Amino acid sequence: MLPEGFCVSPPVPAIVSRSGFWFFPGLSGAAASACFCSSEFQVLSSEFFGKGGDWVSEVLREEDQEYDVIDVEDLAGRIVRIGRAGEHQTQDVRIDASSMLDALPGAALQIAAVRPGETAVYLPEVTVADGVITWVITEADTAKHGTGWAEVRAVLGEQVKKGPLFRTRVIYGLTGVSP
Repeated sequence: MLPEGFCVSPPVPAIVSRSGFWFFPGLSGAAASACFCSSEFQVLSSEFFGKGGDWVSEVLREEDQEYDVIDVEDLAGRIVRIGRAGEHQTQDVRIDASSMLDALPGAALQIAAVRPGETAVYLPEVTVADGVITWVITEADTAKHGTGWAEVRAVLGEQVKKGPLFRTRVIYGLTGVSP
């Protein structure tokens, strides 16, 4: 984790590895050490590597993304944008996991997910029809902006088959209502 109140002055570009470590090129000694990325610092992702300029502006211009049905095998290493912070039932993600049912006939399909900045796995509410999982994104899924994790699971009794791990992305958005 980055130390509380950590900042680099003057501002230095940071690079985030796939494993969530931050590197500060141009710094030396302890300041250049890799630090694990905390939720407050998860605004950079591999999508912004090499773009230069003001990466904060890039984050603020990030667009929602609509998907056709995604094959479960195509999820490996993918970032799936699930909406803006605080959105509720305005987007769904549909995943064809019929190949997992072929491998484990009669299994129940589910998605296991970890929200941005958290470590606990939760099971979002999904529906399944003909091997296609539909995950209607709720405000519980988009409570915080940043990058999380998810995987498809086929469960039959004590048997569990897991699909590829993929990243979920909640785009920054204003949340809360003031009276």
